[in-house]
Amino acid sequence: MKKEIEQKMAQVTYDALRVSEGQEHDAHILLSLVKTLESKKMLNRSDSILYALKDLFDKERGVVKAHVTTQERLSPEKKKELELILKEKYKASDVRIIEKVDERLLGGIKIKIGDKVFDTSIKNKLVQLAHTLQK
Repeated sequence: MKKEIEQKMAQVTYDALRVSEGQEHDAHILLSLVKTLESKKMLNRSDSILYALKDLFDKERGVVKAHVTTQERLSPEKKKELELILKEKYKASDVRIIEKVDERLLGGIKIKIGDKVFDTSIKNKLVQLAHTLQK
């Protein structure tokens, strides 16, 4: 429920900024957002709202955010290679990789982009094999 409200507030702000008539008007819109958050005692959620707002602008500009989980940090070469693959696949202007190291992974990689998860980890492959063998 909280996330929905934050998402909705970000969307309303984004829509207002999209039809804005300049920096002064933008400042007024953002000030209105802050005042609304203050009056609703929601200032503690401003980070989440601003991140959601940033995501909306990134989407508009064709920026793809990929949450990548591996057993160890990607080398700069592998990271660059992954960025190029994702850029091409999603026809993106830019790709932002947010890395997470999970030493519990046996190997492989998990990539989450929006709602989609690409899981090529060895653990996932073993789970899929176990399901197949149980049928």
